[in-house]
Amino acid sequence: MVSARGESDEQRSRRTLLLAGMGAGLGLAGASLLAVAAELKPRVKISFADKPAQQGDRLVYAQGAHQRQIIAAADVPTGGPLVLAWPMDPKNETIRNANPHNVILLVRAAADSWFTDAERKHTAARVAAYAATCTHLCCTVSDWVPRPQGGDPHGYLVCPCHRSHFDPWDGARVLSGPAPRPLPILPIELGPKGELVVRSGFLTTVGCQA
Repeated sequence: MVSARGESDEQRSRRTLLLAGMGAGLGLAGASLLAVAAELKPRVKISFADKPAQQGDRLVYAQGAHQRQIIAAADVPTGGPLVLAWPMDPKNETIRNANPHNVILLVRAAADSWFTDAERKHTAARVAAYAATCTHLCCTVSDWVPRPQGGDPHGYLVCPCHRSHFDPWDGARVLSGPAPRPLPILPIELGPKGELVVRSGFLTTVGCQA
């Protein structure tokens, strides 16, 4: 039998099979492309250098002439100024400096009595450690201001961006400025050679309101 288009039943059947085969081929090609695309999709990998401070990490200088050297409690100036540090994995000596939230600031009191009772238990040899990330807009808290002559001898921390002031002897509570909360505390302890060692992770979330 011949159709209106002049095709025989055999020709029409052959054309239908050909179109079906082409559709299946395109479907397989599309599936293959999707599979390849899935393989090419970037995979998020967190390296040792990205991870936050881990228990057992040593603290090393983040800047200056002693950059990357391990910090002992005695290296932190008594009564200020602050020292900026990175955590370092002691097993492979990877410095965790790939994430700016990993910067740590250190201050040392002249006496344990400078600290409140709540803060003192997280310190080591009169050294306290905090996240250096300001809780306002994530700037690095890097400034130190001593008290006026004849006043309270305890200095305080200042963010250089918007002048938030933090009290390092009382859990880095906000003294003034736009920061909405204290700097996170990092509990530390002394290692066998007097070096500063991370005792546990930050007690609160590191970051800012932005």
